[in-house]
Amino acid sequence: MSFRFHRSIPNLSIFHNARSPHSERILHLLRSSLSNPYLPRAVAAARLEAEQSGASTTQKLPKRPLEFNLDISTTPPTPDQYTTMLDYLRAQPLSPSLSSPPTISRFLVKHSESVGGVEELSALAAKKPESVRWPVVVHWDDGLVAIEKEEDVHNILEVIYQNANGGKGQQQDWLS
Repeated sequence: MSFRFHRSIPNLSIFHNARSPHSERILHLLRSSLSNPYLPRAVAAARLEAEQSGASTTQKLPKRPLEFNLDISTTPPTPDQYTTMLDYLRAQPLSPSLSSPPTISRFLVKHSESVGGVEELSALAAKKPESVRWPVVVHWDDGLVAIEKEEDVHNILEVIYQNANGGKGQQQDWLS
């Protein structure tokens, strides 16, 4: 007798600003990963390299879209949501481009007015959306946050892909 633990569908939010080209592009990426088969970037690169060298690829991968709940919010995050996101960012490994732990300034564009806390940040985002980086994508279940960078959103999608397929480089038969 075997037991399987039920995996819940991941919950993502995008705090979206339609005036931001970054936000539009990332919203399209998220919607596309829900409606088209998703192939991780590393696998896609390996397949392309194999095709160019004339080798065949025999690795069987699921050919289906990712499955996650996507909440599209056109309003700025609340102070509580910003607090949670900051906690998530502080728990994430530092990216090579950052030299210090994340602070509220990660959400602000250069030369925007400074804010004293998450309440002021939320108010600034509502009053002057051009002062804040858009979009913000949050994977609430795994505590991941991507601010404005498409690369970071791809990383979130790859985590969802890996979790759905039994971990990195593995595939569960019952998922195919």
